[in-house]
Amino acid sequence: MIRLRTTLGSRLVRRDFHLMSTKMRACAHQSGYRQTVRDDLSLFELEVARFVRMSRQIRDVPSSVFVAEVQLRLVCAESARLFHAMKAFDSALSCLLVALMDGKIDVENGLQPMLRPVLFAYKMLKQSSLKMREQRTAAQLAAELGVD
Repeated sequence: MIRLRTTLGSRLVRRDFHLMSTKMRACAHQSGYRQTVRDDLSLFELEVARFVRMSRQIRDVPSSVFVAEVQLRLVCAESARLFHAMKAFDSALSCLLVALMDGKIDVENGLQPMLRPVLFAYKMLKQSSLKMREQRTAAQLAAELGVD
């Protein structure tokens, strides 16, 4: 059971977690799939860690309000890593939303620029885990696009 503090975190977990976890487990034996997912998962974890550091500089205490409780089943090592990253993302986002309400940051110059890399990495992970794109890592796509 995971208790989530934000509607965005809740929506991502409720909508995608089980589907992504199941697909990660079912397709793990396919050539190149597991490594691509692991690479994209590592990138997502890295972006979440950066997001957490930035949010803690603005506000260190997360919201005490929980918006949802979701029951999860961890079916493989990758789903456990995804679970921990999503939980950290949700907690950090709640810190920023409280800071936003307190007027410490604004949406366009504060929140959106911090969210973009995390959501991009999440999108790449989702696409690779659900086999919605060629089996290239987010780092390979970023290199092709000239994005750091």
